[in-house]
Amino acid sequence: MAKVVIAGVSYELAPYKLAQLKQAAPFIDRINAVAGSLSTIEGMTDSACDFLGVLSVGLVKIDPALTLDALEEKVGLADITSLRDAFKAVLAESGLTSAGEAPAPVSAEATGDLPQASAPSSASLSPQE
Repeated sequence: MAKVVIAGVSYELAPYKLAQLKQAAPFIDRINAVAGSLSTIEGMTDSACDFLGVLSVGLVKIDPALTLDALEEKVGLADITSLRDAFKAVLAESGLTSAGEAPAPVSAEATGDLPQASAPSSASLSPQE
C-alpha cells in the first residue's frame, strides 16, 4: 500500500493493476514528457493536475467523491511536493519506477559479462623509443 497525503489528509492506495495503469497512463506520459522543465506557473499547475490525475484513479476507489475535479479544488502549488511524493509511491507500489521510467539496464559487472574495450589494445601500439 502506498501512503499518500492530499491537502493534509492521508490515504492508503493499493498498487495499481493494469486497468488502473491504463487509466493513469496519459497523465504519467505527460509527466515524463515535461520532467525537469517546470519553469512556468502553467507548467507547474499542469504537472500538479497530472499528479492528481494519476492519484485520482486510486482515490475514487476509496471515496467516489475524490474525482480529479474535486481534488483540483482542494490542492494548491504548495502541495506539489507531497503530490510528487505520492505519485512516486503509487508507481513504486505498482511495480513501476519513479515517474514511469523504464528500469535501468543491468550493468556488465552485475551479469558477469566483461566490458567492451574502449581503448586500443597494447598489442596494436607501436613500441616507444
